[in-house]
Amino acid sequence: MKTLVDILLSRKYASVLLIFGIALVVYANSINNVFQYDDRHSIIENPHIRTLENTGRFFLQPELFSRDADKAMYRPLLLVSYALNYAWSQYEVESYHWVNMALHASCSILVWLILQELGYPICMALLGGLLFAVHPAGSEPVNYISSRSELLAALGVLASFWAYRRSFGVAAGNQWRALSLVFFAIGLLGKSVAITLPALLLSSDYYSGHLDRRAWMRYLPYGAVALAYLFVIEEFFVKALLAAPVRPWDIQFGTQVKALVYYAKLVVLPSHLNVHHAFTESSLLAVAALGPGALLLSVGFLLVRARQQLASVFMALSWIFITLLPTLVVPLNVLVNEHRLYLPLVGFAMFGAGLRGLERLPGLLWGTPVLLGLLGVLTVARNNVWESEYSLWADAATKAPGEVRAYVYMGNAAKSKGRFAEAVVLFNRALELEPENIQAHNNLGNVYMNQGQYSKAAQIYGALLETEPKLADVLYNLARALQKDGEAEVALAHYRQIPEDSFHYNLTLNNIGVVFEQHSALDSALIYYGRALALKPEAVDILSNFQRIGHHFYSQQQYGKLEVLCRQILQWQSGNREVRFLLALGLFSARQYSASIVQYEKIVADFPNFGRGYLELANALGASGRLQEALQIYRHLLDANVSDEARIEGRKRLHNLEQRLQK
Repeated sequence: MKTLVDILLSRKYASVLLIFGIALVVYANSINNVFQYDDRHSIIENPHIRTLENTGRFFLQPELFSRDADKAMYRPLLLVSYALNYAWSQYEVESYHWVNMALHASCSILVWLILQELGYPICMALLGGLLFAVHPAGSEPVNYISSRSELLAALGVLASFWAYRRSFGVAAGNQWRALSLVFFAIGLLGKSVAITLPALLLSSDYYSGHLDRRAWMRYLPYGAVALAYLFVIEEFFVKALLAAPVRPWDIQFGTQVKALVYYAKLVVLPSHLNVHHAFTESSLLAVAALGPGALLLSVGFLLVRARQQLASVFMALSWIFITLLPTLVVPLNVLVNEHRLYLPLVGFAMFGAGLRGLERLPGLLWGTPVLLGLLGVLTVARNNVWESEYSLWADAATKAPGEVRAYVYMGNAAKSKGRFAEAVVLFNRALELEPENIQAHNNLGNVYMNQGQYSKAAQIYGALLETEPKLADVLYNLARALQKDGEAEVALAHYRQIPEDSFHYNLTLNNIGVVFEQHSALDSALIYYGRALALKPEAVDILSNFQRIGHHFYSQQQYGKLEVLCRQILQWQSGNREVRFLLALGLFSARQYSASIVQYEKIVADFPNFGRGYLELANALGASGRLQEALQIYRHLLDANVSDEARIEGRKRLHNLEQRLQK
């Protein structure tokens, strides 16, 4: 055992492999955990991440963060990582978890490197890195894909902090500081919490005695980067702090002062982690906030007075406070959130590894694996909770049975699995706790829609709109329920009230088209289908509506209308084989042989394995008198990689044509 420890401590690559490997091992069982709640709008239903061509736009257009423009956030590096994930595996969740795990392992290694730069004994620096790697309080950012922003910000902050510390006492100090600035910018492009870095550097210099009169020269570039970032996110910053804060300042400070002590409890006793904690607001003067506030002020005062004697403790606790400062200052919708503990967890690792004389404690060699093993077991168990939407929120409901959100999300999960009766019970439980809850009402209506109880669903949507008339999603659901229930005219009236900036607007246009098509007003239907497809060219259901009308035109020998329709679709989807083939069939049937040949030639060029394309091209060539060319196409068909059915038909037609030419 001692030999193994000596190897780990004396050879850096061994320590790196150990930290990286342990970080991956404790999260190995999370690899198949599903996408969770905010992942839906920011990843699964976000069309902007489905192409790397948007990479540049991510840095200029915050609204690309989500499918919903009103959920805009400036996190371009996060979006780039999503786009790369999508290019790698589309929506196979394993690749997203591999990236999160690799980021966490890298952060753990940086914690180890930072502790060495801060002068911790080698064995304690390794302990700090491992403690950060396995602690359950870090499990939310690793398991929850949308919390990757926390990992990216932490990676930037930690790498920047380490490079800054490396710059002291070396000839290449300026180069290290330049690298530190680059990492700072990377952290900010991941999430705004990285803006705490300059304060961390100031605390570090105070801790290590580098805070001299020339220190401001070192901080100036970091301040410039921070100001440039604040200028970019000015709109969000002003809205959150001044224009529309989600709660008054005294409530915000009182709540978050109380939250600091609550976070400390979660880190020290990480067995009651929860995706949604039952935490209440408190004013700054409330008894619930006064106690924690007085405690924090006392601890802070003692640390400043005893900086030399408690230097490592000062650095650790100041790190925790500074990294939690944004949540103290900026009012956020959720009162406490575990992913906010990720960067503060570094301070906890500093604290645990920096306790004076701990490295000389008898039994440390054996006690450390036991402690790390216990924390690792808790992390593995926490990963299991994140396995599915239902398991995550069932755990939340067990730990906080009075929280409405848990029942709403459990109901959603049950509904998605087809367990409608259970979903109804869960949504009704949510409404018992909070009768005005919009999500519970709307999703209860969705359950009845899925069960085909359209009148009942419409009643729920209608009642909700009486109190909340501006809910576009609910208005869309009401119109859809009425349409399904056979009340087409009333449905149309509601569809036309849906604003153009609604997420469902393209579906609204499509559904209006369906109503007109069902009433045989095909020209009107096509107008709305066209507007819908223009908004979302990749929409398969809208395209199928177009094609259905196209086949109707073909069967009714309305070839002129068919040509106009197909060419309209090809403006948006030039590579659509079925539509181009339908156009070619219509042109041929209208005896426009040359025009049909042009379309068939394009089809076989783009889709060389499409046997029917060759058959119809040869047929069109034969009909226009170009028999030798038709002969060549049939012979090419027999050598092509096409279906057996096409090859058999091609051989029969070739034989008939050869006999015809011999006569």
